[in-house]
Amino acid sequence: MLAGVIAKFSRVLRTPDVPSTDGQAPARTEGRPKNESAKTSPTPERAETPKEFGAPIALIMWATTGCLTVFLTTVSLPHPVQLIFASVTLVAMALMLSVAKRWRRRDAILDHLRTIVLVLGLVLTLRYISWRILYTVNFHDLASFVGALSLLAAEIYGIVMYFLGAVVNAKPLHRPHRPLDESDIPTVDILIPTYNEDDAILEVTVLAATQMDYPEDSFRVYLLDDGGTLAKRQQQDLDATAEAWNRQIRLRALCQRTGAIYMTRDDNRNAKAGNINAALPRISGDLVLLLDADHVPSADFLANTVGEFQADPDLFLVQTPHRFVTPDPVEKNLEVHRKMPGESEIFYRIVQHGLDAWHSSFFCGSAAILRRRHLDEIGGLSGETGTEDAETALRLHAKGYKSAYVGKPMVLGLQPETFTGFIGQRCRWAQGMVQLFLRHYPLLKPGLRPSQRLGYLNTTLFWFFSYARLIFLLAPCAFLLLGLKIYDANLEQFLYYAIPHLVGTLITANLLFGRARWTLVSELYEMVQSVFSSLAVTRTLLNPRSPVFTVTDKGERLEEDFVSPMVGPFYLIFLVLIASIVVGYFRFQMAPGQREVVLITAGWAMLNLVILMAGLGALFERRQLRKAPRVYLAKPLDGVIQINGVFVGCILLDISMGGARIRVHDDDVAHLPIEGRGVLEVPIPGAGGNAMLPVRMVRDHGKNGVSLALERRSTTVKRWVIALAYGNSDNMAWGVERDRTTPGILGGMALFISLAIRQATDHFVFLVRAAGRFLLAGLDQLAPTARSMPDRIRREGDELEIIEKIDTGSRGAVGGFGRERASQRSTA
Repeated sequence: MLAGVIAKFSRVLRTPDVPSTDGQAPARTEGRPKNESAKTSPTPERAETPKEFGAPIALIMWATTGCLTVFLTTVSLPHPVQLIFASVTLVAMALMLSVAKRWRRRDAILDHLRTIVLVLGLVLTLRYISWRILYTVNFHDLASFVGALSLLAAEIYGIVMYFLGAVVNAKPLHRPHRPLDESDIPTVDILIPTYNEDDAILEVTVLAATQMDYPEDSFRVYLLDDGGTLAKRQQQDLDATAEAWNRQIRLRALCQRTGAIYMTRDDNRNAKAGNINAALPRISGDLVLLLDADHVPSADFLANTVGEFQADPDLFLVQTPHRFVTPDPVEKNLEVHRKMPGESEIFYRIVQHGLDAWHSSFFCGSAAILRRRHLDEIGGLSGETGTEDAETALRLHAKGYKSAYVGKPMVLGLQPETFTGFIGQRCRWAQGMVQLFLRHYPLLKPGLRPSQRLGYLNTTLFWFFSYARLIFLLAPCAFLLLGLKIYDANLEQFLYYAIPHLVGTLITANLLFGRARWTLVSELYEMVQSVFSSLAVTRTLLNPRSPVFTVTDKGERLEEDFVSPMVGPFYLIFLVLIASIVVGYFRFQMAPGQREVVLITAGWAMLNLVILMAGLGALFERRQLRKAPRVYLAKPLDGVIQINGVFVGCILLDISMGGARIRVHDDDVAHLPIEGRGVLEVPIPGAGGNAMLPVRMVRDHGKNGVSLALERRSTTVKRWVIALAYGNSDNMAWGVERDRTTPGILGGMALFISLAIRQATDHFVFLVRAAGRFLLAGLDQLAPTARSMPDRIRREGDELEIIEKIDTGSRGAVGGFGRERASQRSTA
């Protein structure tokens, strides 16, 4: 009965909301010719958008479902019955998870299965937390009671986030493609704000932006330079002034070479938001596409997004995913890039679709188009918080305007190379979202829909995770080391209530996020951020108006392996966990009455230790020498390579601004020279021409694989490379690398444990070797002195013998010479 009610309610809640037919796209400012290569449609397809609940039938079903959930949650059951109930529920959830994983179609049946699993998981969680509050928190002493309440608060926070995440992501919205209506093409201004990024990074982004598959006179590209402002060029520091002047000269030349327009301003107020707002009065496009300096767009970006604005005049934003061509430091240091999904993938691949279903997908700062007249209504981008993007979206949502999330990845960006840069970026996000929570409290923000309030609450409240994560990390140590009684439960009760809740949570998380997140990986990312993020959030709570914007360095090169300088707190926590487990062993042996509690807390501490060991692996910085990121082609391209006058058929597998990798046809491999220079000719998809790349052979990979280096990098050659690598958005799709697996719950846990052990071992082996090299270096410095010691001892021995002879009166043998040496020795 519960399933039927939920299914009916889901249909009511998600009834399509057809946009009004009288909405017209913004008028053109000037006549523009049609672009024959752009996709057209006389009547754009209407995307499905959810209808806000409010009908009486929907409210009745909500109330019925809520009553059934409350009944199943609060009914008192004997322990054997509770065990049977939890077991049956978990088996049902596991079976439905298995069916949902194998279901190939996105339809109502799949949505109903997901909803049933979510509700069953919620019932297990609510039964656990009600038992937890009623029976496991007791007053023993003040310290224990404070610890117990802290742990309970952390668990309640986690359950609230679990509930919000389940609601937001229960039925994500995947919008169908809206092709362009070429009868009225809006003008677009592409803005690329920059501060200190390398010229090579900027050149790739600017070149790609100027190669959009869009009517040529309907878009312009602007490079907004905040590193060459008037204030920067008038500093008292002469070196800094010279660098600002040089940067402006270089970037002006870059814009002239690529066809972009250079802009700067007088000062650097309000950082990125101020930079963009200073440009808005100087541009006139109907739409504004914002790109971070390292976010390289595909040629079809505008063709795949502008149609949304043509169909809905109240749409202020189209956000697209941020896809990254380089790994984040955790992926890189754990050596799981192209195997394990990165941290951001869960948000852009899953969560934003869920937020879109609740009318609350928001602006993420880049890879997004905004309607200019809507920005003008609020005076441009907001700048009160460190996350000007989400703040801008919140203000426009509160005005009743709409956003859309197009889940097709159409940019490739760069991640921070070092753990220090990664943490700095995440701390800025945390501070900005906490500012948004404190200064624009979503639950009370006038103008927001109820669904939007939940969506923004979920987004902003998430960033308080650092406090809960630290409590979970140290809570078992409070009992094992200090004897604090913070969780009054025996092993039997723990198995009846806590284990079903934990297993149900794993099943639910795997159902919602399994494609984009392995088991325990969220815990890893939260743990490595929590120490520093908690400090950043605390500073924001104490001063919500403090500025937090910082620029994240991109495109760095790491010449050698090293341990991150931020590792200190994790060593301390590692020692505390080890000490807790050791003390727990002795407690188990010496206090039979506490054995059940010791088993629970020691097991918890060991799980924390495994996560921390993976974190230590993430803090072991691996060298990264490749400066030009490699882009894998979704569909390898057939081409011809000419080396030393020999023509050989080949297939282009991947390409970067520095080179390419090809596979030679089996019939031609015998004719390929061992080394040499030549030209790689490959057709450019959709462009009707061929790229002629001057290359040099640098490595033979065996099995017909060959690596090539680009010989000359003229602007024309760079445009060819960009067209091959970034021009086709299919190369940016999720999983293009083709060797990523989805291991499931148990498989993911096993892989995580093996990864943690291996990477922590590498970390400590590196430390031992570094200590050994340090000692050897010290011995090498002492070696010259050590080698001279025998001669010095021999000389000093002769002198001592002479002095002894003098003192004993044996003067005949030494004469005046002996007295002179003795005198010198005495004086010395």
